[in-house]
Amino acid sequence: SRGDVDPGRRAKVSVRRPTARQLARLASGRALSLRVRVTKACVVRATLRGRIAGRGRTLAAGRKRATRAGAITVKVRLSGSARRAIARTGSLKAVLKVTATGTRPRVMTLRIKGSR
Repeated sequence: SRGDVDPGRRAKVSVRRPTARQLARLASGRALSLRVRVTKACVVRATLRGRIAGRGRTLAAGRKRATRAGAITVKVRLSGSARRAIARTGSLKAVLKVTATGTRPRVMTLRIKGSR
């Protein structure tokens, strides 16, 4: 039980899948700008996880505070080890997870391809 305090309506979060062009820019070292819509003020976190040399790693992460309902931009940039892995293998499979305070995460699988 959460006590006798009504927590109010839960925030909802929606995020658009990044395009192949955005992912190519991410692989080249630029930041990926995720456009996220929220229904109330909250903190939005975006993490990109994948496997490098057989081990699960956080490839990129970012967070942004939404002061009210609407659209915000969360920027994430690949880690150096992730960029090196893409340069070595050509591409990397990653799971993007976007969560806001008190919401269920939005999860999508991505393939980040380098410029070969």
